[in-house]
Amino acid sequence: MVAVNQALLAGDRCANDVTCLTRWQTSAHGHPEGNGGSSNGDSPTAGRLGAEAGAQVRQQLRLGHRVSLEYADPRRFKAGSWQSGPTLAATQEAEVLAQIEQFLAAHPGNYVRLLGIDPRAKQHQFEQVIQMPG
Repeated sequence: MVAVNQALLAGDRCANDVTCLTRWQTSAHGHPEGNGGSSNGDSPTAGRLGAEAGAQVRQQLRLGHRVSLEYADPRRFKAGSWQSGPTLAATQEAEVLAQIEQFLAAHPGNYVRLLGIDPRAKQHQFEQVIQMPG
């Protein structure tokens, strides 16, 4: 729990600096800083849902969490002002992944953040930026 809180705090400190945020996300996901994490398609700039983000979606669904999306244009992203996207009603993995892919395709110039929401506690349990504008 302490490690999660420290990681979230580090991400908050970087929220207004895209370079810092990218470096933080890359190091948080175990990719060496030099390669940018794009060698296996897990980069948030890939335009499609990366393998790691897909695994996170599967984990959230297994935990019984709802999957939701938020987006921000570059100006709003720098201000930390995310706009609410859909909370996906689907619970089947393939359908959820397809809906996320559609959302990413519809918002190519935006940052997109994936949220895992515990419906019982009505709290965010997970968040990850899954797309950054090229």
